Amino acid sequence: MKIILVMGLPGAGKTTLADEMAPLLNAKRLNADEVRKAANDWDFSEEGKGGKQGKKNG
Repeated sequence: MKIILVMGLPGAGKTTLADEMAPLLNAKRLNADEVRKAANDWDFSEEGKGGKQGKKNG
């Protein structure tokens, strides 16, 4: 299994690039923003330091 990570500044076209690459590579595309929305009880703030534990304790 290969993992391709697309990184860049906001508005740089990361999602557009990933959307176009995924079918060409017969790959699944994950979007970090969508994953965070699906796990809405996760706290990725500086105080929470990422993960459910931060939200429950903070």
